Amino acid sequence: SLRYLFFFLRIRRPPRSTLSSSSAASDVYKRQQVEGVLVLLGAVLTGEWAPRFTEVECPCLLLMNWVYSWGVHLGLHGDKVWPPNVSKTLLLQGDTRMRLMVWLGWDTDHTDIDLHVKEPDGTRVFWRNRKSHTGGRLTKDVTQGLGPEVYYSKNAPEGMYGVS
Repeated sequence: SLRYLFFFLRIRRPPRSTLSSSSAASDVYKRQQVEGVLVLLGAVLTGEWAPRFTEVECPCLLLMNWVYSWGVHLGLHGDKVWPPNVSKTLLLQGDTRMRLMVWLGWDTDHTDIDLHVKEPDGTRVFWRNRKSHTGGRLTKDVTQGLGPEVYYSKNAPEGMYGVS
């Protein structure tokens, strides 16, 4: 049977004992979390993939840049956070913060599952309508492999979103 997975990225807060922004333990915890995620994403980006998996690069870069921006927002020095095995030319210029991101991946190979997002004003973003007037975007329509398909919006309007 076909199985699928929806997940939303959530950055965990450090344990209460390390919440003080001035504590050395808090700085170490933040750096380890951000660097760890970036190293794993760097491995995905620089790894060798079968040609039908090339669409993983765009969502991976999107996520890498978002995590990098989060690290800088937390006060980490940018040059020390970006993974050394990934060219800094892949670091997107400008503000890469996103207000909303929906990531759809699945575990059944050679499958086409489509992400559909209904924005609060009723606009539907999906494989045939990949951009909305509010700035929502959908990455490449993945028709082979394991995905992912990603919807993201830098300035997502408030309201109820539907995901199917």
